[in-house]
Amino acid sequence: MKSFRCSLVLLLSLASAAIVARAQESDYALKARFETRSKSLKDQITAAPTTGTLDTLGSQIDALEREFVARRAFLDKALHPQTFGSVLNDLRIYLTDTYDKIFLIQTQGLRIEELESRVAVLIENIDSLTEQRNKSFGELQAQQQAATRLQETVKRLTATLQAKDRLIFSLLDSIFLPYETNLRQATEIHMEALGRRLDRANALDRVYEIAADNVRFLELLQLQGKDFPPLISQYQRFKQRWSGLREKITAVYATTEEKRSERTSKAQPSAKKTEAVSPGVRVDSLLSLWEAKMLSAIWSGLEHEFSLKGVTVRRFTDGETFAASIHAYVDSAKQHGVDASAFVNEIWKERIDKEWRDALTNDAILGKAAYASLDKRVSELRERKLDITLVGIFALFIALALAGWWLMRRKPKAAQPSQ
Repeated sequence: MKSFRCSLVLLLSLASAAIVARAQESDYALKARFETRSKSLKDQITAAPTTGTLDTLGSQIDALEREFVARRAFLDKALHPQTFGSVLNDLRIYLTDTYDKIFLIQTQGLRIEELESRVAVLIENIDSLTEQRNKSFGELQAQQQAATRLQETVKRLTATLQAKDRLIFSLLDSIFLPYETNLRQATEIHMEALGRRLDRANALDRVYEIAADNVRFLELLQLQGKDFPPLISQYQRFKQRWSGLREKITAVYATTEEKRSERTSKAQPSAKKTEAVSPGVRVDSLLSLWEAKMLSAIWSGLEHEFSLKGVTVRRFTDGETFAASIHAYVDSAKQHGVDASAFVNEIWKERIDKEWRDALTNDAILGKAAYASLDKRVSELRERKLDITLVGIFALFIALALAGWWLMRRKPKAAQPSQ
């Protein structure tokens, strides 16, 4: 009996060991099978001749994920330092890059190396301009007391910001170039490729930096009237270019984020979904601040021109209120017959018309027609003064003529000779 019990215990022990060994072999086999399948998919991606083949391989990556996701915790440990998610992510990135290369060669006749080289050169030039910008901003703060050197630094910094602006948008154009004609029909893989290319170029941060630099520029200086026309033009160019690219960038990031959320929900069903924020919101916000700072600087600068000469006009904050303020001043001066010579000659003709006309005639500020109307109204004050002077001179001339005639009438006539 004792011998039977010992045999039974031995058999149970051997069975348990066999089960454990079988489980261990199963875990090892599972890891090996996953690694073999993932390596095979990578090799197939490398050898894929067409984008159609890659579409099929993309579906196989999804199938691989579904098959092994239940053993994710085990594979995260077994694949160390990699994880289940990182292996799949690497496969998808490799698929996207390969898809992009084949697509560019097939549809555009453009090698990916050429495009990447072009982008790299643009990034290098942008970084160089960033260094120049930082140097100019430093000089600007150090030279604010020296007027001549300050103006030279302002011109150099303005030119640097404009050049950087052009290069950054050229960079974005280069990134979107292969998909320009059919971005709306681009596949998810195309969108993912574009999203990663935008990330590598740090594109959105660079666009944001342009607006931030211009806001900083406006905050540092008290600008003169002639400084504003190029700043207004730069803002308008930036706004136009950004409005054209914003939709594309948003579409790319929206598709990429949606795909990422789908994968996360499959892998972690309990994960909370976060509301996607448009990637262009930060740029939009700073663009509004840029416009507000620029307009505030323009109207406060114009207001200073009047207060400097001791002339009081109605407060204005935009083109409409500025025009109303000038019309009101002219009406009041004409009604009360005040001497408006300082307003006309020293402020309007010497300062506003010479220094601020180019900025004011911009349609976004006041406009040519509105400025011409104001200039005509102000000229009425000069014409009124000229008319009064002429009338006075004419009246004086008539008075002198009448006085002479009266004196001639009173002069006694010479005595006639006697006969």
